[in-house]
Amino acid sequence: MGDIARGVLGGGWALLVGWILPTALNLAAYTLAIAPSLHRPTVLDPRWTASYGPTALLMFVAAVLLGLALNALQTPLYRVLEGYALWPTAAYE
Repeated sequence: MGDIARGVLGGGWALLVGWILPTALNLAAYTLAIAPSLHRPTVLDPRWTASYGPTALLMFVAAVLLGLALNALQTPLYRVLEGYALWPTAAYE
């Protein structure tokens, strides 16, 4: 039984540690450092709750969705970072 759980969680561990956890850390840093100073539209004031429960749930869902999207786009992202994509042809040659 332990081998089954280990096999199922083996592929998910790389996704969690490689994409979802860094995305969650970046969202938390953004929420703590930048988001409080941003102008909020007056339409959101009555709906903005003072409790942290919905905010934490929203950050969790956003981290999972962004982490999954970045995981799906990892090959094009690596191609840009390594210089294989989006380079001018003169500089590439």
